[in-house]
Amino acid sequence: LAVMQATEDRNAEALATVDRFLAETKSTKPEQLAFRAGLLANLERYDEAATAFKALVAANPDDKRLLMNAAASLQSAEKEAEATAMLEQAYNRGMLTERRELRALYVSYINGDRYKDAIKVIEDGEAKGVLQASPELAADLMVVANTAYFADDEATAVALYTRAGPMAADGESYLNLAKILSNQGKLAEAKSAAQKALDKGLKRPEEARRILSQR
Repeated sequence: LAVMQATEDRNAEALATVDRFLAETKSTKPEQLAFRAGLLANLERYDEAATAFKALVAANPDDKRLLMNAAASLQSAEKEAEATAMLEQAYNRGMLTERRELRALYVSYINGDRYKDAIKVIEDGEAKGVLQASPELAADLMVVANTAYFADDEATAVALYTRAGPMAADGESYLNLAKILSNQGKLAEAKSAAQKALDKGLKRPEEARRILSQR
């Protein structure tokens, strides 16, 4: 009954039903407790959901699905540091083996201003073939590059914009690269990047044209 109610988005009723079920049966089966925690998350009771999932992870440390749900609930509860620590521990144990799992970790690093750690995870994922070239990966690399740039790490920003350019959906990464190179006085390289940006398409092509017109 609780599952049927949840399927119909009657989450509050489903929670009441599953609470009655658990009270009457005294069940401690992880899948049933996880279902309840998921209902709490659906009801945006994220602190409670995170607490419930964390308890399940403590009792079932090798269950990756529980761990990922716990991390997601912690993030929704605005407990980013806890979520990152949980994902980091799982990564160090070799548990994060899928693209979305690695992305959850490196996005947590990005959000926590740990861009160098994010780069390590991305490079490790690429080396293992878990992360493949894609517009999504390019967009993530651009975010890391932006973070590096504003941290006055232009060398890293240049390297990441260069890597993101070929796989990006548009020319914005190449344009950012061209701007940095232009500011560094590397006009020939800047013009090359600006032309690649135009070739891939830009929302504001006049910026690339301005770099190309420089003497």
